[in-house]
Amino acid sequence: MPIEISAQDPGASHTLALGDELSLHLDENPTTGYRWQFTQSGAGELALVDDRFVTGSAAPAPGAGGQRVLRFVARKPGEVRLEVANRRAWEPADSALERRVYAILIR
Repeated sequence: MPIEISAQDPGASHTLALGDELSLHLDENPTTGYRWQFTQSGAGELALVDDRFVTGSAAPAPGAGGQRVLRFVARKPGEVRLEVANRRAWEPADSALERRVYAILIR
C-alpha cells in the first residue's frame, strides 16, 4: 500500500523501504499554465512511475481544477529532499506560486 501525502503535509518526514511507493496529491488547475514540477536531491533515489492529472468528476466543466498525482517508487537507500513547485514551465524557477518540501528516508 503506498504512502499518500498532500500539500498539507510539507515539512513532515516520511520513511520508506526499498520498493515502497509514495503517492503525492497536489491541487492543480493546469488550464492556467501552472503545473506542479518536482526536483529531488540527496543520496537516496525516488523513481517517478506515474504522473497524472485527476479531475473530481467524470464530466468536469471546462477549465475545472483537480489534482496532480505523482507516484514514486523508492529505488536507492538514503535521504531524499523532494521539492515540488507550482509554476509555469516557461517562467524562471523562482516564480513559483507555491513550493513544498518533503523529507524522505529510504531504508
